[in-house]
Amino acid sequence: MVDKPLSIKIYLAILGLLIIIKRPDIVDKENRVQSVPTQQLLAQYDYVIIGGGSAGAVLANRLSEDENRTVLLLEAGLNEDILSDVPDNVGILSHTSYDWDFKTEPSSNYCLAMNNYRCYWPRGKVF
Repeated sequence: MVDKPLSIKIYLAILGLLIIIKRPDIVDKENRVQSVPTQQLLAQYDYVIIGGGSAGAVLANRLSEDENRTVLLLEAGLNEDILSDVPDNVGILSHTSYDWDFKTEPSSNYCLAMNNYRCYWPRGKVF
């Protein structure tokens, strides 16, 4: 993980403080996703959805509208920091635990200035 310059750390601290002051609903820890021991999970689900991205989350939401169905949505990553809710922070969160840190396959047609002709392909990894 690359250490961030002091100016970015100050920016993140101020932004985090403003989010806490102006949007306390975002940092409501009682209603956030929490870890549950495996023993307490249901023994069986009607649907298991892997990946809580835009499609997985919508699918899980629609399937769970029927109270007779049980749906398990699995997602990799950590609980997101409040700063990940700000779209402009995508560059700051790159190459951290919030990013899969994917790279493209080497090619002689693109990414010619990159190491081993592979581009960085950022993809989010949070709950």
